[in-house]
Parts: sequence; structure tokens; C-alpha cells
Amino acid sequence: MSSPHLLAYLDASEIGGAEECLASLLEHLENDFQLSVAGVDRNVVDWLSARAPTADKVVLPAAPSKVSLHAGLEHIKTFRGLDPDIVHLSLRHPYSCQWGTVAALRTPRARVVAVEQLPIPPANARQAIIKRALSARLDAHIAVGRDAARELEGWVGLPRDSVQTIYNGRPSDAAPRRERERPDIVCLSVGRLDEQKGYDVLIDAVAALPTVTVRIVGDGPMRADLHARARDRAILDRVEFVGWLDDPTPELGAADVFVLPSRYEGLPLSIIEAMFAELAIVATDVGSVGELILDNETGLLVGPDDASAVSEAIDVLAGDAALRRRLGSAARTRALEHFSLEGMVASYKALYERLLA
Repeated sequence: MSSPHLLAYLDASEIGGAEECLASLLEHLENDFQLSVAGVDRNVVDWLSARAPTADKVVLPAAPSKVSLHAGLEHIKTFRGLDPDIVHLSLRHPYSCQWGTVAALRTPRARVVAVEQLPIPPANARQAIIKRALSARLDAHIAVGRDAARELEGWVGLPRDSVQTIYNGRPSDAAPRRERERPDIVCLSVGRLDEQKGYDVLIDAVAALPTVTVRIVGDGPMRADLHARARDRAILDRVEFVGWLDDPTPELGAADVFVLPSRYEGLPLSIIEAMFAELAIVATDVGSVGELILDNETGLLVGPDDASAVSEAIDVLAGDAALRRRLGSAARTRALEHFSLEGMVASYKALYERLLA
């Protein structure tokens, strides 16, 4: 008997957390599924395929608008030609992958799974109506956290509990710790340099902490603005823009505190990685971050857009090494219990088996 055929689809044009999660999943499905990867950006499709070398890969035309008939017809034709048993749609936000969703729903016998990585409200009523109509026909609708699922249901008008939860997971290898003979505290953050991640708030927070250095791993459209903000606050010597790293593990091992001051989130992979590295964490209580960080148990939670609160939380951790160790140890224990890569893969395999039964 041949293995079931799983088609993974995404319409991302760059690599982020959603793409990393999908790549990790595909790596662990190769022995159980025939895999195909489809997307609209060749670099993204090639990157995913490199993580799952046995997968067939297909690059489809991107839709210049939501009513691009040519792109839509190509999606439908390709999906039907591939004839998958399961279509796994990786949505970087709730209103992405619309042509992929339509094509999947028009593919005979395919079971359709949509995975929501980032809950954000619709821009208008039309967007909500389309999302609601497509979601009603899915075989499984997944969010990466319970709170994120409830937010999405409320914004789009979906029935409560219609969006299920499968937590993202990361490898559990702890980052190697490096002993440092320095009097200052090193804060680390990993993420895209855009409005979502709130790095302007982090820079303002660090400006009030003269013994704290922050290292920001990532790149994005706000890099120049953030650099200028740090210069204006006369802390360029204490804010280091590291750039994008394929593997931030050495940075995790060298830091004292991890900070992610996002304005909105799903379930950030960077926080899970920091938990496995036993770092004390300061994060904003948005999306499903509160399912990762239990305040004063596995880290410190603050409100979004509150530089004073971020500064105070960092200052508390900077002055208490025992607290940092306690929070970091508890964070790793919680990550092992709930947010391992093995757990995520097992949950998706169980979901696929139910759909194919």
C-alpha cells in the first residue's frame, strides 16, 4: 500500500516562523508520507524542499490581486493534477493562501487543513466574509495557541471552538552556556525588524538601563529607523544589530535575558527557543504568549507598547541572578512538556490519521 500524499502549500515570499515550523514538520514526515511542496516564491519553495529532499516541488504564479483568475485557475489545475490525500495550508496570517484554499477545496477527495500562525483582525467586512466562507468548508482548522484561536474566531465570526490548537514546537537541545566575566547584562531578541515586534519599545526601554546591552538578531524594513532611534537616544554602543542568522543558538547561549516586546503574536518560535535555552524571559502578553510564559513562573509578562514596564522587568532580572536561574529552569521544563518538536509532529500525524480514517 502506497503512502498517503501530503501537499504543503504556502504563499510566503520570505522565510519566517511559519515557514520554519512547516519545514520542521516536513522533515519528520518523509518516512510516512509522499510529499509535495507548492508555493508562489521559488526561493521559499527551494528552501522548504531542501529540508525535505524527497518532496516534489511546484512553483505557482502569484496572484497580483485577489481576483486574479489566471493564478486561481493555475492553482486549481495544479492541485488536481497532484491529486493529494491531504492539503496542508500554512497561513502566515488569516487572509493569506486564499487561492491555495480555493484550489484545495476544489480538489476531489483531498482533506484540507489550514494552519493559522498569526491572528490579526480583518481589514474590512469583505475580508471577514471570505475568510468565514472558506473556513466553513475546511476539514481541520488549526491555530498555534488557544488564545490565538479564540481571537481569530471572534474577529472573523467563526463558531467558538471551531479552530483547534496544535502548539508549535522546537528542538529541545539546550544552547551551550558560556560563562562571562562582564559586569553588564546582555539582553537578546530574535525577530523580524518590523512594527509587529516592537523593537522601538525595546530601544526606549534599554535607554533607561545604563548597564544593559541588547543584541537584536534579525533583519527587516525597520532596521534603519531602529538604528536611528538608538543613535538619537545615545545608546548605539549598547544596541547591537546582529542581522539574520540561520542558527541563533550561540546567541542564546551567551545571553542573560531574552526579550520580545511584540505588539501582536501567535506563538513565537523565538520564545520557545529561549525557553529551551533556560533563559529568563520578558515578553508582552499578546496572542498566545501567555500560554508560553506564566507570569513570575516561567518569565515576566508586560503589556504591549509599554517601554517603562519592559525596562522595569529587565531591571528586576538584571539585579537578581537567582531569579533568572529559577525562571529559566522552569521555562525549560514547561517547554519540554508542551512545546517540543516531537510533540508538534506527533499531533499533526494524529490529525492526518483521523482525517484519512
